[in-house]
Amino acid sequence: MKTSSLQFKNAIKSNVRELDVRFIFYNGDKKYVIRGKDIQSYKYNTVCEKELGGIEKKILTITLMSNVITKLIKEGTILYKETWARFNNNWCSDFQEEFVVSAKKLDEGKSTIKIEAVDTLTLIREEPMPYVPQQMNTTLKDYFKSILSKLSDSVTLPNDLVNTNLSLGFLKSNEVHENLLELAIASQALIRTDFTIKKFTKTDIIDRLNYGSGLIDYSVAADDLDTYSKVVVALFSPTAREYKNLGSIMTTLPPAARGYKLGTIEFDTLYIPQLMVFDSAIEIDDYRLSSSSCSLTVTSKVNDIIDLTTQFYGLDVNSVKTSEDNDENRTKFINNIYIQSPAVYDTRIYTSKPITIKYTGNTLYEVGDTIRVDNKYDVLILEHDLTYDGSLRGTIKGVIIDG
Repeated sequence: MKTSSLQFKNAIKSNVRELDVRFIFYNGDKKYVIRGKDIQSYKYNTVCEKELGGIEKKILTITLMSNVITKLIKEGTILYKETWARFNNNWCSDFQEEFVVSAKKLDEGKSTIKIEAVDTLTLIREEPMPYVPQQMNTTLKDYFKSILSKLSDSVTLPNDLVNTNLSLGFLKSNEVHENLLELAIASQALIRTDFTIKKFTKTDIIDRLNYGSGLIDYSVAADDLDTYSKVVVALFSPTAREYKNLGSIMTTLPPAARGYKLGTIEFDTLYIPQLMVFDSAIEIDDYRLSSSSCSLTVTSKVNDIIDLTTQFYGLDVNSVKTSEDNDENRTKFINNIYIQSPAVYDTRIYTSKPITIKYTGNTLYEVGDTIRVDNKYDVLILEHDLTYDGSLRGTIKGVIIDG
């Protein structure tokens, strides 16, 4: 649950409440505040994966009245959202939530501007992952931190994450999202959009929703395609004999070469490739990695010619288990390259019933929070929608995790 004042917490849960929304942005050194009269509506969605771990994703869609101030907003503008509520005749706000404008469209006929904005982490989800060297005989937590530090200046990981030892840690792909999700699942972690990390499991109850105090309606699904009867967490711990020689790239580098393209190696079958042998006088600038090929761009740290051989090794993907379904006993197999030693996971997210909740809306709820609904169910929030068009309404999707 997001941090806010006690006055706002009381005001947002009041049966009779008065709310206002503000959007703040800067153009140069000048600050602009867009208030309720210029805000026609907004829709807010925050969601994470239904996995052992997940990554928070936020999308904000706003319809504004077109005027000289709102026209200053453009793609790349940093936009801050605030919700204000009246409590005891005083106005109080929740917090500032940061977004980056990703799209803008002017509707001349309606004299409105439609803006889509996302969180900063969502903005780089599909970006190439900065190179992180492979690490041997380290902890999962240390490897997790080394990858996050390439994306954010401030990274701390709580001590209660699952912390297995790694005999070998390497990037699964060249995409930010795929690497972070793999590490989040292995650590049973939720990565928030501000790069703060928390354990992804049932927590202490942060709030209670009941009829008469915000709850409108809810429905519990008997089953869905993502509900399993059994969960198996497989160990991915290949031995030296299981690594295959995928081939090599041989190149002569000029002295002090910068941004030098080594070329591309094609693998003859599908592998999980790793850079295993590489000259220490070379730094990798960029790479494109897939299960069938790899291309590299490097910089030389010496002023001499280097005859460079880059050797690739990998594991045949056919030796990695995949999820299997059974009509009578659906089993979830979790295969993850970072799960290399036994660990205790809370796997109830896969076996619990889904629930959808309609309520009056609360901007302080976050994915990963646990709330109590109708004095019956403890619900782990996986998705949260808010709609504002003068009044606020909310929809929560999650799983019932009792016990």
